[in-house]
Amino acid sequence: MVLIISERKRPLTEYGVEVKVRLVKLNKTQKWLIEEVKKLLPETYLDTSNLYKIMTGEIKSNKIEAAINEVLDINYTQNSENVNS
Repeated sequence: MVLIISERKRPLTEYGVEVKVRLVKLNKTQKWLIEEVKKLLPETYLDTSNLYKIMTGEIKSNKIEAAINEVLDINYTQNSENVNS
């Protein structure tokens, strides 16, 4: 699979690329990731739109990013001035 970032409306951040690459390596979908995050954070709202915004840096949620990192077993965070935790 080739991921062409330049064709996206908003380019993925390095963190977004890391998440995408890890999903591909695990042969899992974003919907799977969302369901796994919801298991860890049942009180937190997450859908495909919010996940996309996190992966493009439009919004930042330390709580959701920590859950994503745990689910995907990655050790990466993005730096962003726009914080919506």
